[in-house]
Amino acid sequence: MNKNEEIAFLILTGFSCNNNCIFCSNINDRAQDRSTSEILEDIKTAHNQKKYNTIEFLGGEVTIRSDFFKLISYANQLGFKKIRITTNGRMFSYPEFSKKAVKAGLKDITVSIYGHNKKLHEGATRSPGSFEQCIAGIKNIKKIKGLNLLTSTVVSKINYKYLYEIGSFVHKLGSSRWNIFDLIPDGKGAENYDILMVNYKKISPYINKIYNLTNKINITIYDFPLCLFENKFFNNEHILFFTPETRYRHSMKQVGYGFSHRVDKISKDSKIIYQDKYRIKTDFCKKCLYFNKCQGITKQYFKKYGIKEIKELSRINIGLET
Repeated sequence: MNKNEEIAFLILTGFSCNNNCIFCSNINDRAQDRSTSEILEDIKTAHNQKKYNTIEFLGGEVTIRSDFFKLISYANQLGFKKIRITTNGRMFSYPEFSKKAVKAGLKDITVSIYGHNKKLHEGATRSPGSFEQCIAGIKNIKKIKGLNLLTSTVVSKINYKYLYEIGSFVHKLGSSRWNIFDLIPDGKGAENYDILMVNYKKISPYINKIYNLTNKINITIYDFPLCLFENKFFNNEHILFFTPETRYRHSMKQVGYGFSHRVDKISKDSKIIYQDKYRIKTDFCKKCLYFNKCQGITKQYFKKYGIKEIKELSRINIGLET
């Protein structure tokens, strides 16, 4: 292993959460959480395998667990180079909590934020007060030396018209990287997919506008079909596309609740294809230069819209003959 390479061990701690996001891809039993002893054993296992230098804790919302600091401290004691979490940021609105977290060994924090104002963010979280607490938490995180702030946004009908504004907002808050995600049709995301998904032709102009933010903030794009993007996106060092192959080959392992691989490696017609379990690639997609790198479209999207918009976007953005 290259000493600078990140080899991550992801631990799903449970599903309890103090938000109620309309598109949450986790299961709906929000009371289901793993025990402290189970998670400590996971951390120990990762350490004993001697190939992981990064631990990441995922929920639900890991910060509301009573054993949160114990988990972070144990990973720190075992010598993991980087300890990170994905969070809604609300608990960090308490200054002492933030200080205690970094003292325990926390290094990286990815905060989920769905809008640049209360209306958008709480339209997604369905939790009054969550926007104010999230922003207060981010401001506290930025005050503490040694904590790296990243942000993430799920794109839906609620916020797609305001992507540029959201990106500008998280930049001003001090985020070092902004991750944007397409909807995942799982959990509540599956239940509410029909009302939250947006025709890709409508999303495309708004998502292309964020290119103008790349001189300010690094952006990682997850799951969107690549024909949404103008060609200039693929040659910008500040933009990273998280492809199916990236997800398959990414140096990480996730444990908790029977986690299964999301992407399969398939040999077809003497070619290797990386197929996301939520998505499909049509015969038309085979014509595209980015076929192997693209996630494809969700099965639900295909059922509702077909490929008319995909064909049109491929012609406009990529120059593919249709």
